[in-house]
Amino acid sequence: MLKLVACIKKDPALATRILKVVNSSRFGLRSQISSIQQATCLIGQRSLRLIALTFGIVDTLTRGVNAELYQRFWKRALCMSSVASRLSRERDDVICDDVYTAGLLADIGMLVFAQVHGEHYAIFSQKFVHGPELIESERCEFGVAHPYLGARLLERW
Repeated sequence: MLKLVACIKKDPALATRILKVVNSSRFGLRSQISSIQQATCLIGQRSLRLIALTFGIVDTLTRGVNAELYQRFWKRALCMSSVASRLSRERDDVICDDVYTAGLLADIGMLVFAQVHGEHYAIFSQKFVHGPELIESERCEFGVAHPYLGARLLERW
């Protein structure tokens, strides 16, 4: 675990993301965690791997993405993953970490659109409420919606 902590400490962006996750409502901690070592112990190896994988995928897809779109993406992704994880605790037939990762990646198709269509998609996506309205508008404008696009991308990976 010490080697893992040392690697994480060398990547400020990943370290920041891990601290954000451990301090999110998913963990329900009473005080803020600021130590990478403490955060990695609380999160566990499986979750760390999932966070690192997710962060790597999203980082690749956010190069050049409109900053506001990127902020909206992460805010929604963290919220969705936290809520999904909490709801999954009520069920015995699902793995909480997998549900959390699914929440993080649910809107990854939006980042693909942003890579391909740049500023056009950033402005376009702001015009619609996230949900059925946005999905239908994407189908009309681009011939495909972000959930389908994201699912296809993740299938290939």
